[in-house]
Amino acid sequence: MSGNSTNENDKYLWSTGDSSQSISLKVAGVYTLIVSNFCGADTLNITPNYYPIQAAFALNEKEGISPFEVAAINLSEGAVEYLWWIDSDKKRTTTNLRERVIGYGEHTIMLIAKNPFGCADTLRDTIEVLRNPNIPPLLCDFRIDPNPASDYFVISASNNDKQVKQVKIFNEIGQAIITSDVSHWKENPFNLEYRLNDLPSGTYLVGLYCEDETQYKRLVIVR
Repeated sequence: MSGNSTNENDKYLWSTGDSSQSISLKVAGVYTLIVSNFCGADTLNITPNYYPIQAAFALNEKEGISPFEVAAINLSEGAVEYLWWIDSDKKRTTTNLRERVIGYGEHTIMLIAKNPFGCADTLRDTIEVLRNPNIPPLLCDFRIDPNPASDYFVISASNNDKQVKQVKIFNEIGQAIITSDVSHWKENPFNLEYRLNDLPSGTYLVGLYCEDETQYKRLVIVR
C-alpha cells in the first residue's frame, strides 16, 4: 500500500510505525496515514482490499524406511495454484502430494500456495528416510521391493568399496532388456529405482554385477 502526495518533501507516518511511502501488509484492517510538511499535516484512514491466503498441509507420516511413500494432504486456504518441492527439486503442481523418496536422511517438503491475485504463502516441513534394516549384509546380495511389482521396484544392496558395477534385467527367454551402469555410484547401501513404464506382466531375472561375483533374483511384474 502506498501514499501519494504532490510534494516530494512530505513525510509519511503509518499507524504501523513505518515512515516510508509504501508499506506491505499481512493483516486486514483499517490503517492510518499521516502526511506532514512545514505547512501542517493531513490524516487519512484506509481500508485496503485484503485477500487472505495461507499455505498448510498435513503429512501422513514423518519418517519411514526407504523407499518412503510421502503423502501430504493440502489444507491451504484462499489458494488456487500449488507448487510442491522436495529439497531443491520441483515435484508437483497438484493439489495434494504423493511422492516416493529413496535417499536416506532428512528431506524438506515445501508447499507454495498462490491465490488468483498473485499473492503467495509458503510452508515447510521435514521427513526422515531411514535405512532398510533388512538389506543383506553380504556383498553382492540384494533385495527387490516390492516383489511382485506393478509400477516400480527398488534394488537395495550393500556397496562397500563401490563393489556394485552393473544391473541387468532379463526377460523369460534370457534376453537382456535393461542394462544400467552404476559403477560411479558411491552410496552405501546402494538403492536403484526402476519404473515399469514399458515392461509387461511376467517373470524376469535381475542380475547384480559386482567386482568379483554376480547374483540373480527373480522379479514378478503384475499389471
